[in-house]
Amino acid sequence: MASNTLGADVNEIHLAYLLNGNSFPDSQSQQQIERRSQALSEQVVGWQKGRAEAMYRRFLSFLSDKNYGSPVASYWTARPGFSFNNIMGMNVDQRLNPTDVLVRLNGTPQWYGISAKSTVSGSAGFKNPGVGTIDKYLGSNLKGIAADYVNQIIERFELPTSAKARKLAINADLSTKRTIMSEYGSPCLSAMRDSYMTVLNNLPTERKIEFFATEWMNEDPNILRLPYVKITGSGTDPYTANLYDPIGSSKVRHLVAGPIVLENVGVDAIGVRANNTRIFKMRFKFESTQLASSLKMSGDPW
Repeated sequence: MASNTLGADVNEIHLAYLLNGNSFPDSQSQQQIERRSQALSEQVVGWQKGRAEAMYRRFLSFLSDKNYGSPVASYWTARPGFSFNNIMGMNVDQRLNPTDVLVRLNGTPQWYGISAKSTVSGSAGFKNPGVGTIDKYLGSNLKGIAADYVNQIIERFELPTSAKARKLAINADLSTKRTIMSEYGSPCLSAMRDSYMTVLNNLPTERKIEFFATEWMNEDPNILRLPYVKITGSGTDPYTANLYDPIGSSKVRHLVAGPIVLENVGVDAIGVRANNTRIFKMRFKFESTQLASSLKMSGDPW
């Protein structure tokens, strides 16, 4: 498991611990944070917990400002097998609702979710869908573009077909790694971005609005059965936390007002502008080693 994933879990579980009255929500959460902490340095664990504490304070401030009450219990939801229905009595589509920590309040609403992000600095992405998810929704073939570039480097550098073995081989040869990044990795990201742009420009306006609102911004009122906020903890002491309220700070109104304009940003991203307002940008990225790790997309502030 990648170190950033391990760190994110430590951040989320510690946040749930704080919101649960300095008590782990369940034994599985406690076991998982202990395992993940053992795989990370003491310094990194300290950073993640420090950011969680800043996020905790920011969430309490948000609740106070909105007169929503105080936390009485919390649950770590970002794990396989978690059932919202068992806790809340209703199902939540985790593909559309990115809640990592579920909080029960003593006021109204009774339940609130937190989408937690932890970074060294800056803002975290709104959403990180897999390229396969985008292909399925739009009927595009972005994964096919990446597969073509993978085949090219396998043939030229005689690399293993297994992604795990290929990653080890690339990272073992710095010269080869640099060549792959400049001649194949970056061009691959650009090619996917350009293909994605073509598909988006061919979508009817209503379809664009639906796609951006539900798949990227999670702002469809018919889908958001569980209100949530996105909190990004950052820094390495001092720690800070920024909160984004998708419901109170909705940008969908700009998409509806239009016109929607798509712009190339850098070599691997597309910016979405509507009603003369920058909404967000969508960026292609590899999880770690280019052309030897999973492909993702990230929605970021713009």
